[in-house]
This record gives sequence, C-alpha cells and structure tokens, in this order.
Amino acid sequence: MITRRAGILGAVSMLGARRPDQELAPDQSGVSPSALPGNVFSVIYIVGSKGGLFVYNPTVGPNNLVDSIAGLAGHDTFGNVWPAGVGSEDQVHNTAVSLNGAAVNWFSALGTNIIAVKMAYEPASGNWEMFCDVAVLVNMVNGNTFEITGGPVQLDNLGSTPASVASSVQLYADQFTQLHTDRAFQTDVNVETKNLGAAPSAGGAGSKLWSSSGHMQSQSGQTGIGGDTLNYDTERLTLVTSGQLVTSASGVTVTNLSKGLGVGTYKITGSVTYQSNQTDGANNPQFGFSFSGTTTQGYSNAEYTVRANSGATSSPVTYFNNTGFDTLAGTHKGPAYVNVQFVEYTFRGTLTVSVAGTFTMQAKTSLAADTFTTQQGGWMEIQPVVAT
Repeated sequence: MITRRAGILGAVSMLGARRPDQELAPDQSGVSPSALPGNVFSVIYIVGSKGGLFVYNPTVGPNNLVDSIAGLAGHDTFGNVWPAGVGSEDQVHNTAVSLNGAAVNWFSALGTNIIAVKMAYEPASGNWEMFCDVAVLVNMVNGNTFEITGGPVQLDNLGSTPASVASSVQLYADQFTQLHTDRAFQTDVNVETKNLGAAPSAGGAGSKLWSSSGHMQSQSGQTGIGGDTLNYDTERLTLVTSGQLVTSASGVTVTNLSKGLGVGTYKITGSVTYQSNQTDGANNPQFGFSFSGTTTQGYSNAEYTVRANSGATSSPVTYFNNTGFDTLAGTHKGPAYVNVQFVEYTFRGTLTVSVAGTFTMQAKTSLAADTFTTQQGGWMEIQPVVAT
C-alpha cells in the first residue's frame, strides 16, 4: 500500500527540486508588474559615455529636465543641461546638485560646468574638504575638526551670548556684527596698526584699537553692553607747544596743549617757559586749565620759577591744589613782569574723569597792555592710569 506521505514525496520528485536561487526568490503573489502604471524593470544597465537616464516634468521639452543619471555631463536638443553622475537640475536658474563618485557638487552655472561648492574626499590629505570653485573653503580633519582656509565666512548676528558648552567653543557675531567666542581669547599675535586720519566709527560690543600719528588709542564698545563709545589713550601722550604771543586778559589756549579725555584717571605733567616783554610790577602772567567734562577727583602741584641764562634761579612761586588743576579764575599767578625775564611754569598731578571732555591749558595777562611770549618746546604729558 502506498502511504499518504510517500505519495506526496513522489509528486514533488516528479516536479523536480528547487534551484538555490529559487529558495531566496521574493514572494510573487502580490501585485503583478502588469498591474502597475508604466513600465516595470527589475534591472537596468546604462553602458557607455553617452548613456543616461533622464526625467522630464511635465513633458519632454525646454527647461523640463529635472533629474538625470549620466556618465558624462551633456545636453539634449531642447537645451536642457545635466551634470555627470546623479543630478537634480533647475534648468530655469541654470543650477544643479550632483552626486558624482565621492563628491557632492553644487553648480552655480550649470551650462558652463562651474561648481559653486564642492564637498569631496581627498585621498592625498585623507580628509573631506569643501571647495569654492578651486579654493578650499573648509577642511574637515579627522572627522571632527574644521579648518577654514579661504573665502568669506558669514555668521548670523545674535542679540545675546549663546550658552557655553563644556566640550566646544562657540564663534558668533553680536547684533553690532562684532565677532566673539564664549571663551577667553588667548593667543600670541603680531598686530600692525596704521595711522588713521580720524578715529573709527563708534559702535560694537568690543573695543577698537587704532593710532593717530603713531599714538595708540582704544575706542570703547557700544553703550549698554560694557562700553561707552569713547576714545581712550593707551599710553603716554606728549603734546608740544610751538610758542605764541599772549595778549589776552581773558585767556587763550596754549598752542597744541589740549586733549580730549575719556572716563578714567590720568596723570598729567608739564612745563612751559615764557618771557616777559616789558616791566610792570603791578601785573602778572598767569596759566590755568579748563575741562569741559566732569571730574570726581583732582590733585596737583604747580610753581612759577624765574630762570636766568647764567644758571641762577629764584625761589619758585608754588601752589598746591587738592581739588584739581589751576584755573585762570584762581589767584595763583606768576611773578610780576620784568622785561626779558624767563619764567618756567611747571605742573603735575592726577585727574579722575567721570564725564568725558577736553582738557586744555590756557594763558592770560592781567593787563592787555602787558604781554609775554611762551617759548617753543613747552610740553604737556597725559598718561592713563590703569587700575590694578
């Protein structure tokens, strides 16, 4: 008797054993290819430099080529252009993106094959690099470091400092387009500053370092975020007078001895020598200072000392001021006029400025008919005092 199991095995043997490839064949019981719209292919081979696969939308015609796969770049009879590799095109704007080998290309002028940006693996360096035309923009080293080696970098302006991240350093621009990091900046640099005809424009969160006639100055940052937009001296400034005839009984500026002072504390010293032009025992030359801003503290010593070319001197007329510097309204005056006599006026002290203004040395005579001449080479030095 033939059993049920033997009968089934016999039937299978009559049909033949399944081939190895049939063991892994997918299930064909679903939708048949003939039920799908269009043509269905399981394998397509594109061979040769002129072969390609092209997608048009909505119809075949000018500006309608939207996607392509081609071994070489080319164009069709309608003027549509495609890049080599797998491409997606915008014919109207003549741009495209392509994947070609180990490179991703962004075309800015597809018809002339100009690559605006390219990212590719470079075997020579072993790094992924991003190019602009032929210049390297960004070099990604070891997968975690970017080297920016050429071309502009644009950062969005932020209204506030981003939160720090322990494992990274953030580079950003504030609302005044000033560049910052969220870490203290430490580096060794060589900086050359050129003389400017005028101070740079105010603004920005950080200070600007500049020079005028070789003297270094710093402009403070934007008001409200750590600055006041004022200009500050960063080193000792020596001003030298050219000499002048003083005939005014109300006061004139001593030539060249005037300087704008920002907020802060300053050490001020100087010496100006003058010569009397007549003898008048009842009247006197006088020096003083004016300041257009506001000070919170001042201290100075000053004296008039008669000088003679023979080397002899007379006791100086001294004056101490614990609130600031001499003014023309004060009572500290030089000795009475003696014709052709030389007198040196010296001064030294400190001044703390709370509101910026101009510090000016002035001179006057107590009688307009009596005159004196300041000698060229007189000087005033202003030096910022840095807090420690």
